[in-house]
Amino acid sequence: EMAGLKREDMIFGAGAHDTVTLGDFTATAGVRFDHHSTFGDHWSPRAAIAWHSADLLWKLRASGGAAFRAPTVGELYYPFFGNPNLKPERAVSWELGGERLVGDGRAEVSLFWNDLRDLIVYDFAAFANFNIGRARTRGVEVGWRQTLAPPPSADAAYTYLAAENLVSGAALFRRPRHRASLGLDWQPTAG
Repeated sequence: EMAGLKREDMIFGAGAHDTVTLGDFTATAGVRFDHHSTFGDHWSPRAAIAWHSADLLWKLRASGGAAFRAPTVGELYYPFFGNPNLKPERAVSWELGGERLVGDGRAEVSLFWNDLRDLIVYDFAAFANFNIGRARTRGVEVGWRQTLAPPPSADAAYTYLAAENLVSGAALFRRPRHRASLGLDWQPTAG
């Protein structure tokens, strides 16, 4: 026994998915099974569908699914901030998006919505992890990827995020409303 964990504690997970293409449409469906000896059994389904235009310049996609995350050993038992009373997180997520090829570049936009139950967060005032009963994150992300001259490429992205604790009505901490990034990728050799 170490920091509250028993030698016989067990975590097991398995998943399966399949993809089918019919004309311009591609559908993917899958499921993950998690068994945690402390937190029980959980099924997490996911499905997605995408449409590609005949000229491959456009792609539209939609997806939805559920997820489970057990608290980590540190979140549960780490000295000074662990909380052995944490519950696992659960989420239901939806996304709708599109992509457009433009020359050597690709523009992308995505709308997303996540409903979270028992979200694990760290409270700096109490110096401990705790669960938020219900929370929601939703927003939009836009991005551009441009091949400059093989091999370098550049990425730019912007995300607007609304993240709310649905119990208190307050914004979730450490989740910026506006986030932007710029990156440069260079692969000196193939592979």
